[in-house]
Amino acid sequence: MANSKLMGKEFGLPPELQKVTGNQTISYSMLKKLKNFFDYHDEKHPYYEKRGGEKMKEFIESTLRGQRGRVKKSAELKSEFTPENGFKKTHNKDRQTKNVTKVGGLPKVHKSTTHKKLYKGEMVYEQEIKRIQELITYKSIL
Repeated sequence: MANSKLMGKEFGLPPELQKVTGNQTISYSMLKKLKNFFDYHDEKHPYYEKRGGEKMKEFIESTLRGQRGRVKKSAELKSEFTPENGFKKTHNKDRQTKNVTKVGGLPKVHKSTTHKKLYKGEMVYEQEIKRIQELITYKSIL
């Protein structure tokens, strides 16, 4: 949930990294792509330095950590001090288009393996029956 609130955000780049990218800002989606690159490639990769090297990697990690932590802290405070839960989206039920005559939640027994075993006459609850019999014989011994 915290990451979805960051989608579409732009973050300012330090001057030394602006020269690398040619932009003054970088989007959240680009930060994620670059983080993935830096997580799976080391300094030996030919594009490592072209994408900013160690300075870009540190900037990305600190920016993402800070922004994600800020969003999470906001949700924690909201859930602590308000009746709503800060981690859940609020929603309203659409009662006008709901089919009130529809019966739902019934299991599809005719497609289960239990149904197939019953149809074939096989034992379904063998382990349960054995356990009950063991308990009965144990109880009678006492």
